[in-house]
Amino acid sequence: MLPHRDGETAALASALQACAMGLRNLRAGQLDETAARWLVQLRELMGVPDEAKPVATERAAWLPRAAQMDVDQRADVSRLVDELAHWFDRHQQ
Repeated sequence: MLPHRDGETAALASALQACAMGLRNLRAGQLDETAARWLVQLRELMGVPDEAKPVATERAAWLPRAAQMDVDQRADVSRLVDELAHWFDRHQQ
């Protein structure tokens, strides 16, 4: 990936913001077991309690969380978002 012009933390905050918007109406019970596990893991990394609606939808609200994440957590967010995106792509047809 190309570097984000505002830095990695800003890019991660944008990703968390997008996830928060996407997760607002999504519940683990709507997914198969594997995808539900990915969703739970992503919510944990985001600091959003299981089944609670993410309330922050502005990027600035996600900057502190993004800044707290270590390299492994950032990689996990990237992997989980990728896995879920592929799952939705396969199951939308």
